[in-house]
Amino acid sequence: MGTKALVRVYDEEDALILYMFVQGDGHPRTLGAELHKKLGKLNLVNGFKKEGNEANGMGCFAAQLVAALKTNVGRFYLQAPSEDVSWAVYVYDFRVGEDRSHVHLRVTSGQEALYVGRLKSFRL
Repeated sequence: MGTKALVRVYDEEDALILYMFVQGDGHPRTLGAELHKKLGKLNLVNGFKKEGNEANGMGCFAAQLVAALKTNVGRFYLQAPSEDVSWAVYVYDFRVGEDRSHVHLRVTSGQEALYVGRLKSFRL
């Protein structure tokens, strides 16, 4: 499948810390569902008490995202950020949620927002 996507993760100060090109299967019913299944149970914390359902900030979340998705050659590629994202059919932007305890996700296609809300509540 050739549906290209872009995954971006921003830190707590809204600086871009991860820019990932997804070569195929970037549709929200595929990639979105995969992201939700693998990372949707994570709570954001500042310091950690247990392992499993926590990410110690957005940097930790970004590292867990790469570890969860990149299991084989191809499909996912880290690259230098670019202002031109017109090539991406879907864009997934992850930011810290307003209460700082959850990951916020915005999925867009062109100028249209398809989903805006908590990663753990993602449904399309």
